[in-house]
Amino acid sequence: ERLSPAMARIFRHYVPSRVVLLVAADALVVVGALWAGRFLPLLGLNEVIPARTHGELTSVFVAAVVVTMVHVAGLYDFSRRFGRRETFLRLTMAFLGAYAIVAVFGYFVTPWNMGRRAYVLSFALALPAAYAFRLAFERVTASSRTRRKVLLLGTGGVSHLVADTIAGAGAHLYELTGCLESVSPGEAQNGLRVLGAIDDLDWVAKLTRPDVIGQIHRQYLEAG
Repeated sequence: ERLSPAMARIFRHYVPSRVVLLVAADALVVVGALWAGRFLPLLGLNEVIPARTHGELTSVFVAAVVVTMVHVAGLYDFSRRFGRRETFLRLTMAFLGAYAIVAVFGYFVTPWNMGRRAYVLSFALALPAAYAFRLAFERVTASSRTRRKVLLLGTGGVSHLVADTIAGAGAHLYELTGCLESVSPGEAQNGLRVLGAIDDLDWVAKLTRPDVIGQIHRQYLEAG
C-alpha cells in the first residue's frame, strides 16, 4: 500500500504520526515530571507527591491541559516553521498558561490541588525535557519536512502512475499522504490508501497540510 508512513489511523481517520508522537511525548513528559518527586528519597531528599489525593487523575488532567495549550501555541502544526528561540518561547508560554490553569483549578478543587513543591518541580523538569525532545525530533525528521506533500484525487491508473513515480525517483522531493475517493476511508484501491471521500477534501487538507492537491493528477489528464 502506498501510504506515507507519517500517517496513523485513529477512530477511522488518519492523523500525522508526527503529531501523535509529539502529543504522546508531551503527555508522558508531564506525567513523568509529576511523579519524579516520588524518587527524590533515593537522592536523600524529601518525597514530593503530585497531589494530596487522586494523584493519577491529577497527572492526566495536567498532561491534557499542557497538550491543549501546546496545540493552541501552534506547535503541532507542521505547516508552520519556527526557529529554536520561537519554539522555546511558544513552548514556555504554553506551559505557563497550562500550569496557571492547573493552579486555578486546584484552588477550587482542593483534592486535586498540587503542592508548591510538586508544582515547581514538575514545571522545572517537564519544560526543558519537552523542548529537548522537540529539538531531537526536529533533527530526526528534518529530511521528511523538506519534501512536498501530495494528496491525490481519485485512485485510477493516473494516480497509480503518480504514486509509483513518487515512490521511485521522486521520493526525495515528494511525500504521498494518500488519496481521496468515493469509498470508505482506509479501503485500499489499486494499492492506494483512501483517506476520505472527495467531499472530505477540506477536512483532509486541514489535517494533512498537503503542498499539492491533485495538481499532478490533473496535469496527467490534460496531457492524455
